[in-house]
Amino acid sequence: IFWQVESSLIPGGSGWTAEGDGTEYYLEPYDPSLIAFSRFASDGSSNIYSMRPDGSGLTNLTHNKFFNRYPDWSPQAEKIVFASSEKIERSNVDLFVINADGSGLTRLTDNPATDSFPEWSPHGTRIVFQSDRLNAEIFVVNPDGSGEINLSNNSAEDSLPHWSPDGMRIVFTSKRDGNGEVYVMSYAGSEQSNLTGSPGTDEFPGWSPDGVKIVFAASSETPAPKS
Repeated sequence: IFWQVESSLIPGGSGWTAEGDGTEYYLEPYDPSLIAFSRFASDGSSNIYSMRPDGSGLTNLTHNKFFNRYPDWSPQAEKIVFASSEKIERSNVDLFVINADGSGLTRLTDNPATDSFPEWSPHGTRIVFQSDRLNAEIFVVNPDGSGEINLSNNSAEDSLPHWSPDGMRIVFTSKRDGNGEVYVMSYAGSEQSNLTGSPGTDEFPGWSPDGVKIVFAASSETPAPKS
């Protein structure tokens, strides 16, 4: 078994993928007393689980043969938002919210595209996510599924959003300049600006706990031009 870090790079959050034993995990330890993660079965389906940091109290929260992934705790650790599809090939993925005990399943989005990488705002009033319903765009929605808004609203690919610790800004990856760049915008979608501006690929941004700095992955290789 080997492990691949998929850090969400926000306070208290990290993701891990275990490969080699037929099982895959995506961890989000926001509540210090519980960890939420998705576990992939050998048939390609996956479910959302929770457990204590010592591995005890393992609980299946979704109980189905669907694709369930990218869990994220609400700020008070009362609910979990996640992406789910009845098709394990991961088409038509929508967002759902579930209580920490597995009850109260609520659908947030309903469209034929893929909605993924949801994240609660620090104040718990909005959920940001990536949607491929047009091209890849950054959307926000209320926790009850109302008030959905396209924030990035650009013809290029915008992806991988993360809230700043104060909930006032969102950092994300954009290809509107022809390569991957790190962008930031206000919580309402205004003031979109390129932070990196390099010829290579910059992606997977995340905030420092105090919101002063942003970490990201960078490649010095310039993407090949499209044919």
